[in-house]
Amino acid sequence: MYNMPKKRLHQKTIYIEHTGCSRRGLDTRRFFNYFIANGCKIVKRPYQADIIFFITCSYRAYEEDYAVKRIEQLKKNKGQLIVSGCFPGTNPKRLLSIFNGISFSRIDNNRVDEIFPSFKIPFSSIPSASFPYPKSKRYIWYQLAPEMRPIFNFYHLIKEYIFRRISKKNYCIEIGRGCSAPHCTYCKIWRASGDLRSKTLEKCKEELVNAVKKGFRNIILIADNPGAYGIDIGETLPRLLDCLCANKGQFKLEIQSLHPYWLLLYKKELLRIFGTGKIASAVFPIQSGSQKIVNAMNRHYPLGQVADMVRYCKNNFPNMYIGTYIIIGFPTETEADFQATLTLLKNTPFDSVHFFAYGHNEYITDKQLLMNQISFNAINDRMLSALGFCKKNNINAIGCAKKHLLYGKAL
Repeated sequence: MYNMPKKRLHQKTIYIEHTGCSRRGLDTRRFFNYFIANGCKIVKRPYQADIIFFITCSYRAYEEDYAVKRIEQLKKNKGQLIVSGCFPGTNPKRLLSIFNGISFSRIDNNRVDEIFPSFKIPFSSIPSASFPYPKSKRYIWYQLAPEMRPIFNFYHLIKEYIFRRISKKNYCIEIGRGCSAPHCTYCKIWRASGDLRSKTLEKCKEELVNAVKKGFRNIILIADNPGAYGIDIGETLPRLLDCLCANKGQFKLEIQSLHPYWLLLYKKELLRIFGTGKIASAVFPIQSGSQKIVNAMNRHYPLGQVADMVRYCKNNFPNMYIGTYIIIGFPTETEADFQATLTLLKNTPFDSVHFFAYGHNEYITDKQLLMNQISFNAINDRMLSALGFCKKNNINAIGCAKKHLLYGKAL
């Protein structure tokens, strides 16, 4: 979705804010660099700005609801509001119901030049960012405030934040954008991200060399679908990893959200690469321990083989951190399916598991799935049960129940 303004804009003061994942943080940082390069002044408060630039997230209802709430608040300022990120691409009808100003999806980021035609430096000439733009205090409070309860382990959250975000000095390399078909049934982010667009092997290598020279030791490989890297340019993820790991510098790589399909497809190559000791951590999102549910999600991989791969990795590469994601309450999920998930988690040595409650997706049209939605109360009960199960079995887990963050065991 992209709405062009009737009048071209070129303003001096810019307020920037974003929500959501590290990918949106990188997008926001690049916009920040774009405005700075063109002589704009970045202000700290929206009421100080001529332009209010809001980059949204909408991968789940919780984030989309916040985007709606925040847009309503930002509209009250005198500055011109521009909405970007995922929301304009994933749910344009809802956005249009509350906002008819300038908006564009992240797939159309380059169109920002059309909004600021007098800028001398085009957005396309601004390099991809290596450090996510910080989230606003308001957004962080929105995430944390409802959870300030005795069960909420605030100390451990702060400890984890400091360890991962500050002391480790992360450097991000965005190896690609967009996703390749077939898409997961529940996912709508690809509608905002577009088709797969991989960064060249040479460019990724150049960014790694630059990071190592600057003293960074923890390099995070980021993409909407990292496993699909290179299939659009005649490369593969293992070739990229081989190229990066050949660097003799003192660094480790993190791989975010590696779809199990690619994990199994490149099994032989990845095990060899994991054996180099250069991979510090990886997330393999299995999403469910029920093969029936995984298939219904359009994620076709044998769960038994994925579990075997994780066990092999932990036995042979014990220092490699392996996490996973689980969706609770996907349509047609029975109690037996849920128990299958818990059993798989108990028998598979993941270092951590992040539970997500399924939220309705307006793009799902399968009648079988629409007719077998799981109630909110049932999902909430299963979430609480899963967290309790993890605590009992000493599994690091985190999840959301009734919009409140609960811990199985502190990470």
